[in-house]
Amino acid sequence: MSKVRIRLKFLRFWAALVLALSTTSSLGLRAQAQSVTFNPPSGNGGSPGTTDGGAARGKCPQDVSVKTTSLTALIPDNHPALTVAAHPTFLVYVPQTTASSAELTVVEGTDNGIYQTRVALTGHPGVVSISLPDSEPALEIGKHYQWKFAVICNPEDRLNDDLVVSGWIQRIDPKLPSLEGLNPLERTSVYASKGIWYEAVNTLAQLRRENPQDLTITSKWEELLKSTGLGNIASEPINK
Repeated sequence: MSKVRIRLKFLRFWAALVLALSTTSSLGLRAQAQSVTFNPPSGNGGSPGTTDGGAARGKCPQDVSVKTTSLTALIPDNHPALTVAAHPTFLVYVPQTTASSAELTVVEGTDNGIYQTRVALTGHPGVVSISLPDSEPALEIGKHYQWKFAVICNPEDRLNDDLVVSGWIQRIDPKLPSLEGLNPLERTSVYASKGIWYEAVNTLAQLRRENPQDLTITSKWEELLKSTGLGNIASEPINK
C-alpha cells in the first residue's frame, strides 16, 4: 500500500510540474507574440507643436571629452505624445556627467507653470524617470502641456550653460479595449497600437528595470524604441 501511495504522489508531482511548465511556456509565447511597435495617432489633435523624438542636446561643456550618447528625451519622433494618466511619468536619457542635479518643469501651453522639481543625478549614464506627484494638480483631459528637463551644468550661469530637452504631452480619454486580465507586455502592446506613448514606454521601462536579464522584455523595449527613432537609447541602462 505504501508503494502505491508513493507512486501516486510521484505521478501527481510530475503532473503538476508539466502543468506549470506548460503555463509558463504559454505565457512566454503570448508575450513574444505581442507587437509593441508604436502606431502614431492620426493628426496632431491641435497640438501646439510636434514632438522632437530623440531630441539630443549635446553635453555639458565640462563633459565634452566623454564619449556617450547625448541628453535625450524619450518621446516619439514628430508625433503627438499622448497619455491617459492624470499624473504621468517622463523619461529622459542622461549621459555620463559631472553635473549633480537637473530640473523638471511642466507648463500648461507655453507659460503657465504647474510643476517644477530638482532631480539628483548619479553621474552614471542611463534612463531616468520623473513622475508628476499625486499631490500636484492633475493634467486636464484635452489640454496640451510642455515639459522641460534641464541638466544644470553650471549653477552660476544657467541661462547659457543649462542642457535642455523638452516635449509636449496631452492627456486624453481614450476608448480602449478592456485591459483586465492582460499581463504588462500585453497592456503595452495595446497602448502602443493606440498611439498612447507614455503608458507604453513607462510600462516597458518599469518591466526592464525590474527584470534586466529578461530577454523577451529587452527585445520588446528595443522594438518600441526603434519604432520611434530612439534605437540609440535601447541598450542603455534604466536607472533606479
